[in-house]
Amino acid sequence: MFRKKVKKAFTLVELLVVIAILAILATVSVVGYTQFTKRAQQSNDMSLTTQINTVLQADEVTGAPKYPSEAMAVMEEAGANIAELSPTTEGYSYVYNLKTNRVILLDGGKKVVAPEDATIDNPADCYAMVHSEEEKEDWVEAGYSVYLSSKFTGSTVAVNKAVGVDVGESKVTSVSITGKQANTATIYTKGGSVAIDAANATINHYGMANNVTVTAVDQTNSYHLYGTVELEITVKVGHIVIEAGASASAVLVDGNKCTIKVKTTANLNSVAGT
Repeated sequence: MFRKKVKKAFTLVELLVVIAILAILATVSVVGYTQFTKRAQQSNDMSLTTQINTVLQADEVTGAPKYPSEAMAVMEEAGANIAELSPTTEGYSYVYNLKTNRVILLDGGKKVVAPEDATIDNPADCYAMVHSEEEKEDWVEAGYSVYLSSKFTGSTVAVNKAVGVDVGESKVTSVSITGKQANTATIYTKGGSVAIDAANATINHYGMANNVTVTAVDQTNSYHLYGTVELEITVKVGHIVIEAGASASAVLVDGNKCTIKVKTTANLNSVAGT
């Protein structure tokens, strides 16, 4: 007589144990892979930051950039324009420190990641790369200046703090700055109108504008024009300086708390009261 061979199967408990072990192994693998990927992305972003800063440092032998767009041109020539590049690490951002002429990599909490020895004493010295109105509002609220990428839509940008604005490759033709902060803010425009109401700020203006309205700037440290205003600068309160090599068609004085200084080789055709 032959005995029937009985096949032994896994019990339900054994199956559950195996499934649980597989789930744990899968979780560990995914977490490990995610952490490995993030470390690789961080390493890549930090390395690019170092390379860009090496380029900027080498270019300083001919003089440091006076406004962010000059620095962007240097980076673009080297093949790494941070205005059009986003860090590979999620939540990370590049900012350009005009005061030190260096790029800084920040994490999602706006803390410095690289260079390791970099510090941000005044966020207004640093220009965040912004691609939308929402990003602009977020950075300005944190006290940062802004550089507008080619993706920035609209023709108008307004900031409610005395921080810098560089229109970059955007199509913005109207810039307004308001705020009580005692910052030195550098702006760069390519035409259109500029409005400034920042009683405690020093404004350095490069590039070109059709007209400028200065409701208020610091009466000692001033609005400094380094570029060209094709029509007029209207000023109510503050000290206006037309720097060497700069040009303005006219200054219209609309108040009794204004002073005007024209440097040698500057060009100002007329001064008139309204």
